[in-house]
Amino acid sequence: MATKGPPARKEKFIPRNKKNVTPAELKKMAPQQKARYRAYEDPSKDVLNLVMNTQQRLRQHATKEHQDLYMKTADPKADMALGKQEKLIGQLKAAEARNRIRIMRLRYQSMRVSKVNQVFADHYVLGDDAR
Repeated sequence: MATKGPPARKEKFIPRNKKNVTPAELKKMAPQQKARYRAYEDPSKDVLNLVMNTQQRLRQHATKEHQDLYMKTADPKADMALGKQEKLIGQLKAAEARNRIRIMRLRYQSMRVSKVNQVFADHYVLGDDAR
């Protein structure tokens, strides 16, 4: 009887260039072909350093957010006050959005009425009413 264990972990596929291209051949390539080729090259040390710095900042930001979240829930009275304040802010934002939509609707309707009036005015000025 075979024992069940965790499934064998597959290694992550890393795409690589199969063909090594000389700098002279790279210069001769069209820009799109060159971009396709460079997309699968290993990044330079500068880029790797930048990526590592970015990941480190993201980790620091995530731990700070986690700590802030923990501090919020530590005090129930402050948490309730914060919840009320966030609810009020949400209601105000919703009211502002409704007002913007109302203004846009009124502007559209007035432009449409003015267009219709303009068509009627042009029709009667040109004398197209003779049938």
